[in-house]
Amino acid sequence: MSLIKNKAALQSKQGSYLNPSKLEQDKPYRFNFLTDEPLEFFEVWGINAEEPTDADIEVEFGDEWERKDNYEKTGLDPVRFGIAAPVYCYDDDRVKVFAVTQISIIKEVDSISQQEDYKDDFCGIDLTITRGKGTNNITEYKILPLPRKKGADEAIDAAWNETQAKGFDITRLIGGGDPFKAAA
Repeated sequence: MSLIKNKAALQSKQGSYLNPSKLEQDKPYRFNFLTDEPLEFFEVWGINAEEPTDADIEVEFGDEWERKDNYEKTGLDPVRFGIAAPVYCYDDDRVKVFAVTQISIIKEVDSISQQEDYKDDFCGIDLTITRGKGTNNITEYKILPLPRKKGADEAIDAAWNETQAKGFDITRLIGGGDPFKAAA
């Protein structure tokens, strides 16, 4: 008999998102992309072919919002490029959104997707991401490609099909919505 009866309390606190900065230190987290076309966006206010100007951001924010200061409090927080994509997470056996603005992570995932062995079937491989401490105690992320976990295709397809049947739409993120729930 298990000591802990409330297994749900032991699950990830990330909910529907795979957030690299919230991962447990030095623990590899296995997942795979469900699309090879992630949503590309600018974190401040949405998709644009060019980085938005300060004036564009002020118009979009209107009177209800104010841009926050950067970490050093020396100016405004910069506009960040990001990607978001549905992924299947093995630890939770479900679909989550992998949304990331850390350029080092985006570059590494993009590099893996272009490697000869993976470029024609990027969604057919798994990845692990591990958050750790590097030089000067700075957070670093390691991303490694792996062959698809044996026997996982059926569970992945079932989870993705169920999520899509419930109306999943990654573009809801643009307006601050939940990609798993239609607007009320």
